[in-house]
Amino acid sequence: MSAAIHRYRPVREPLTLAQFIASLALIESTIAWLHAHQLCIISFGCTRRGPTVNVAAHPQAYALAKGQAERLRFRQEGALRHEVWVFTARGGVEIAWEEVVCVS
Repeated sequence: MSAAIHRYRPVREPLTLAQFIASLALIESTIAWLHAHQLCIISFGCTRRGPTVNVAAHPQAYALAKGQAERLRFRQEGALRHEVWVFTARGGVEIAWEEVVCVS
């Protein structure tokens, strides 16, 4: 059985191609900042919430979030819970990662 929690997050208007291209420099500088803090970058892109960078789960991600990370959603699969955590970094880029937690 799968469960999901969706917190209220303001939905922005979809980005135009020009806005996406303009956000690439911001994404690039955020990736450099994350890399300098030894986080492994998995992917990047744009969602309805804006530019997003996905990183591998690591305690340093929490440290960079400075207490502002929130669980965006989760799903339960037996004794495992998959949690997606996010926080907004410099310039409005969303940083996200997924953790797998054993709950039994």
